[in-house]
Amino acid sequence: MKEKLGIITGFGLFGDNKVNPSWEAAKTFKDKIIEENGKIVHLDVEYFDVDYKIVKESVKEKIYDKNPSFILHIGLNASLKDTLDFETSAYYTEDVDIIEEKCPLVIKTDMRWINDLMNNTKKRLTYCGWNCKLSENPGRYLCNFIYYLSMNYKISNNKDFKVFFLHIPEANNSPKQTQQCINEAINIIVHEIIKTL
Repeated sequence: MKEKLGIITGFGLFGDNKVNPSWEAAKTFKDKIIEENGKIVHLDVEYFDVDYKIVKESVKEKIYDKNPSFILHIGLNASLKDTLDFETSAYYTEDVDIIEEKCPLVIKTDMRWINDLMNNTKKRLTYCGWNCKLSENPGRYLCNFIYYLSMNYKISNNKDFKVFFLHIPEANNSPKQTQQCINEAINIIVHEIIKTL
């Protein structure tokens, strides 16, 4: 049985946040091995500072050179309440102008795959108190940037890994949004991703 690799990323602190729930969630998967539907997947986690230059210079070594079967980027959207946003699009923006090559302005993820992923997890996530929705707005900051880099790398290098960005709310805004609840929701999603590999 061929073993696969999944990489889950989270971000460091920014603004007034004393904790970034994206990294708190991602790090719970460190060195885990998940068996799902006869597949064995080793999970690796990567931490990224909230800094364009650092992300651009380190993302290839931290992620792409490892030849993963899937990449799950997790980011914080403080405006969300009891909601998980399944991001479908990433945007090249001129103010991010550190990508040298000519790139498309918008890159869409595999819409059939992302729809299936959301629909297959929605019942369990709703039971846990989460709303789930597809989103075309990953923002125009680091969340969008890393998602764009990953999808652009996939297309430019003819790679077949799955790539997905999940926006999560701040932890502890409501009883449903404790860090533990966020972690459990992401665990459901990771298991479903593995089923699709």
